[in-house]
Amino acid sequence: MLSKLISVSNRILRPFNRRVSVRSIAPPIPPAEAARVQNEFERAKEYFKEFTVISDFRWDAAPHATNNMELECEFATEQIARITPGEILDIGSYRQWLIGVMSHFHVHTLDVRERASSLSNETILTEDIASYDGLKKFDLVTSLSSIEHIGLGRYGDSVDFDGDKKAIEKIANLLRQDGNFVFSVPMTRGEPCVAYNSHRIYSYEMIKSRLAGFICEHERFLKKSSPRFCEHADIVSALGEWDVYLGCYRKKS
Repeated sequence: MLSKLISVSNRILRPFNRRVSVRSIAPPIPPAEAARVQNEFERAKEYFKEFTVISDFRWDAAPHATNNMELECEFATEQIARITPGEILDIGSYRQWLIGVMSHFHVHTLDVRERASSLSNETILTEDIASYDGLKKFDLVTSLSSIEHIGLGRYGDSVDFDGDKKAIEKIANLLRQDGNFVFSVPMTRGEPCVAYNSHRIYSYEMIKSRLAGFICEHERFLKKSSPRFCEHADIVSALGEWDVYLGCYRKKS
């Protein structure tokens, strides 16, 4: 009822004062700050002559929240800065992070889903990595939060329950001698499982087995519920729950 009254009053007052408009009746702002913001709002209505000033009170002064995707990208960025690769192939990583990487590096982006791009530092490959037969070799392959999905059909890819194993074999073949593979996957200290058709959740031992053709150079564990780097002992173990494993592995000579 209150919102309807506000809406009616706005329509009545608009011809007389275009600088009065209320949109947020329960602004998400700490009570201690509300009076100050309201006073500043009244001042703003008087000051701005080229704008119609409306209320949309918000409070975003709290420290930036960290999420697991940011920490995954931080890890990958650190490895790229350390490796300084020439040719990069990415398989299904976070798009926003890739755009940043392409400000300095040329990246071949491989994804089973079609995508258009206007970036001069991007070569788009619309392929399924498990069956990709490209001959080009790369210094670095990156794949953040992608390997665990391959072969489960979630993204329109072909259903192949060994898709992750085949993808890692392909990655090894696509890397130059001593090339690096930087990746992240879900991980548990408990029973590994397939949350079908969403993703696989690996054990530490399973990850090491999948990467038998590589040498681990750097690895980290990431707590997802309260995003932070952690120890292996902090990784969850309940069935179906997961944290994140981050690795930088070098292809064996």
